[in-house]
Amino acid sequence: MTFSARLKNLRTMRGIKQEELARATGIPTNYLSGMETGRCMGTSNGCAA
Repeated sequence: MTFSARLKNLRTMRGIKQEELARATGIPTNYLSGMETGRCMGTSNGCAA
């Protein structure tokens, strides 16, 4: 299982919305969404927060 799939799976299993996780971690929601889809994994790939 990829990091992206695991992240989304763990979040949804716990019933947490992306907005809630983003707020709790200080990560922008659009960046978190990108992490869950595999588009964003760090600033080196052009998907900076």
